[in-house]
Order: sequence, then C-alpha cells, then structure tokens
Amino acid sequence: MDYLEDIAPSNPDFDFSILESEYEAFKAGVEFAQEWISVEKELPDGGITVLIKDKNNMIGMACRRFGDWDYKFKNTITHWRPITKK
Repeated sequence: MDYLEDIAPSNPDFDFSILESEYEAFKAGVEFAQEWISVEKELPDGGITVLIKDKNNMIGMACRRFGDWDYKFKNTITHWRPITKK
C-alpha cells in the first residue's frame, strides 16, 4: 500500500479504499489487454496483422489471408493477440 499512500492526498482522513479499487481495476485491465488468444478458441479477422506465438514460444507477426496464415511455419501457431497502436 506504500504506492497508494505516496499518491494519496495528504488528508489524514482520506479513504484509501477508493484508490485501491481503482488501482486493482487498472491492473486487471492491463492483464486482460496482454492476454494471448488461443487459435483453438478464436482466430483474428482476415487482413489484420497480429502478434503470434508458436509451440516453441517464438513470437512473430502474421496475417490471415483467404482463410490461412501467411506465415512460413503456420502449423505451429498456437496463440495470437492484436497489435495495439498509440
């Protein structure tokens, strides 16, 4: 809780539970955004480049075109996730 105490107002009556719940919600959002999606569960839309991970935990980029991956080792892909742009 040190971090929350550092950023909280200096009011001794400040309710830390407000910051704590917001902080936990933020962490949950970050974890969700960083999850890999199994290709057995869902495939990305065609024509969109995504990050991929294969059975050897190698990470790369690929796109699905005409129902198939445009990746040399397409049969090894196990997971994917969108590429977020800022």
